[in-house]
Amino acid sequence: MKDRPHGRRPSRRTFRFLFPALLWFMFIIIVPLTPPLSAQETVWYISNAAGLALYPAASRIVALRNEYCLGMSIIPWSSLPAELTVYYKSSYTVDSRTLYEKGKPKRSQWVFRDDRGLSRLTAVADVQDGKSALVCIERYDESGFLIEERQFFEEERTATLYSYEESVLVRSETRVETLFTIQPDAAIDGASQRNDARMESGEAAGTEEAPAADVEPVEPRKEWRETSFWTDRYYYSRSQSLRKVQRIIHAGAPQALTLSFPQLKPHPEFDRNFVRPNAAYNSSFLNETLSVSEVAYTIDDRGRALVESRYDETGALISEVKNNWARDRLASVEWRSFDSEGAVLERRLTEYAYDSKDNRIMERNYVNGVLERVVRTEGGQEIEELYMNGNVALRVIWENGWKIKEERVRGRQ
Repeated sequence: MKDRPHGRRPSRRTFRFLFPALLWFMFIIIVPLTPPLSAQETVWYISNAAGLALYPAASRIVALRNEYCLGMSIIPWSSLPAELTVYYKSSYTVDSRTLYEKGKPKRSQWVFRDDRGLSRLTAVADVQDGKSALVCIERYDESGFLIEERQFFEEERTATLYSYEESVLVRSETRVETLFTIQPDAAIDGASQRNDARMESGEAAGTEEAPAADVEPVEPRKEWRETSFWTDRYYYSRSQSLRKVQRIIHAGAPQALTLSFPQLKPHPEFDRNFVRPNAAYNSSFLNETLSVSEVAYTIDDRGRALVESRYDETGALISEVKNNWARDRLASVEWRSFDSEGAVLERRLTEYAYDSKDNRIMERNYVNGVLERVVRTEGGQEIEELYMNGNVALRVIWENGWKIKEERVRGRQ
């Protein structure tokens, strides 16, 4: 066999051995430097601001060119936020969704599904400046009923647990925690502490004073504390329609609470309206400043509140509100307060009148049967009249929420 001349190209047989070796070299060196793949390829969609997947995108680059897009994938449990790993089970599959706005993550959602494909947990987090913060967590049982709901805010978080009997909601417990800032005790001076320490350690015995070390300032600390806790019990008719909700306030909850019907989720509202919007059913004329620890509601088959009873910590009835309905409109609201013997202390009544289009045009307020105030609507104006001894004493005209005229009426009705 002749020797190969100097400078001759390698033969094809030589490439047959060198090419596989080069491939293995690239796999061993380069592949470990690339990020690990997720459990499933991310699917991209063009989306809207609400995170609704409108239609598929050809690729990630195409999706991110739009104002809103959505990336969906199945991820391993190790990619979950630490707050969610405690809810994970080996039989769950984690569905991850991320909403992008102008190419940057805006909101993330994780859905835990069991082996039947049913949702067992849903969590949502908002993303700001690259940092993700949980907004809410909802847990469901094997029948799909909501059993736990948690909401997170910067300085407050709530947790509600729901209990069922034969697929019927019977009780819920709500706890509210507030973040407090604990300031260090500024009244204690560091120098006085050192002086006391020297006196105790031997300065009184004639020892020399040691140089005082600088005291580092103490930073305030954050601490979560439970501020409210109440229980709602639900009562139903024979036809399984909700008829009554009994609220027991254990600690810290606001005194004046109102439940909106037929909304099933218990949520305190800090006003006196049973139905929204623009339905001034309980007039501000029925102000109440009593200390309430338990509130019970009775509604009709249409979900309208009929009676609202309020009790003190001993279980004694202290006040009661009754709503009288005429068709779909509230005709009157009566509020009564009671003493410890059950006798009526004060009675306030508000009556409403409506036009042919069911717009409210009149409100009359009585205290212990005596007319004290009338508000009527005429065009774009509201005319408010205050009565004294059965006669008009003051008349005020309001327009678009502004008082434009006030008239004191003397000697005339």
